[in-house]
Amino acid sequence: TALFISGSNLVAGQDLLTAVQKKFFANFRVSVMLDSNGSNTTAAAMVAQITKTTDVRGKRCVVLAGTGPVGQRAGVMMAREGAEVILTSRSLERAQAACDAMKERFGVEMKPAVAADDETIAKALEGAQIVLACGAAGVELVKEEIWAGNPTIEIMSDANATPPLGIGGIDMMDKAKLRHGKIIYGGIGVGVLKLELHRACVGQLFTANDLVLDAEEIYAKAKEMVAEDDRW
Repeated sequence: TALFISGSNLVAGQDLLTAVQKKFFANFRVSVMLDSNGSNTTAAAMVAQITKTTDVRGKRCVVLAGTGPVGQRAGVMMAREGAEVILTSRSLERAQAACDAMKERFGVEMKPAVAADDETIAKALEGAQIVLACGAAGVELVKEEIWAGNPTIEIMSDANATPPLGIGGIDMMDKAKLRHGKIIYGGIGVGVLKLELHRACVGQLFTANDLVLDAEEIYAKAKEMVAEDDRW
């Protein structure tokens, strides 16, 4: 027996995980995994692919739609790898609230920024080497003409596999594809690893009765998978 916490609300999922853990005592427990809205596995797949491709330490990473569940967790994982992370939102207040929440939960520092229109998106991307698009399905977050002409961007990853894609001008199948001099990962390029990671983590739940798989543990598994298999 194991518990899998899903649902669309990451905050509620995190609260449920905490409540479940408080009910355990002595050897009376089961393994549990949190992946509300697929946020942990998607974020882990995105970041594991990027860290396999390039050293992110000291680089500026902008997370578009950073206040969503995938964006928050991806930002945390990048920050823990040593990147300078900027979480964006249409609202500076929401971006700041997300940064504060992730600092409280994970102890990482991230900076908020507004990305509400072409002008503010272009400004947010100034000086960035890494861009993660973590928005809802079918929502374009950045136009091709904005990112293509950015001289500092090295690598981009999109969580969206439903057209229009989060990053304009890419293909959902892109996997380390070079476009405009930048390395691109599309939604399916990320999604295949995400699905394999999900299966691996669920299988791991049944190897012991005391496992707790949250962002940290799921990301560690993703890094292990990309290191061992050249498919990713």
